[in-house]
Amino acid sequence: MTKSFEDAIHTAKQTLTPQKHTNHKNTKKKPPPPTRSNKNDNQSIQAIYGTNKDKTKQTERRNELVGGAAIAGGVVGLVLSGPFVGLVAGVAAAGLAVANAGKVGDVARASADVVVNLDKKHQIVEKTTNAANLTVERAKELDSKHRVVEKTRNKVVKGFNFISKQLDRKV
Repeated sequence: MTKSFEDAIHTAKQTLTPQKHTNHKNTKKKPPPPTRSNKNDNQSIQAIYGTNKDKTKQTERRNELVGGAAIAGGVVGLVLSGPFVGLVAGVAAAGLAVANAGKVGDVARASADVVVNLDKKHQIVEKTTNAANLTVERAKELDSKHRVVEKTRNKVVKGFNFISKQLDRKV
């Protein structure tokens, strides 16, 4: 969160929570939250809380970080240990990029930035999506021509029936 946003939240909490009487000499009163009485006040509110345009940019940036970190973590996990670990590592990296403010989160965000910049330069996600769609279409054509799914399903059913008969004999 940005500093001004944190200040605004703190001010709102102070205003909404009942004040306890304290005898501390260093207690400072917080200024009341801004009100929306005229155009100048609205502009100051936008300066404190940001505009919808700022929120949209923040959301886009967050989505880029999550996607980039997920891809980076997934690729590393896939290369090191296989598809299941790749999936788990991708989800974990995305979570760390958003939720962790420490060094681990910094690494996740930095790797996400690398992936996002590579994608912007080389359109990797678009090319991968097109290749995957083409592969699916060709697989559908192959299946409609040679009935691969139907034949495989029949063989699997026959195999399970054979195993079941063998187990029934031994019991």
